[in-house]
Amino acid sequence: MPQMCERRWGRVIQVGGGLALQPMNLQPHYNASLAARHNLALSLARDLKGSV
Repeated sequence: MPQMCERRWGRVIQVGGGLALQPMNLQPHYNASLAARHNLALSLARDLKGSV
């Protein structure tokens, strides 16, 4: 992130499915990791909004 902010250009791309928002009843640890990744993307987007 610091390098992208210095260049004032960059993209963060995350690929995921819907299990972060609609978890299945198996593998709760996997569902939690997907939700964490989803929330990281949202937090970054909000934090960096308008910086480029």
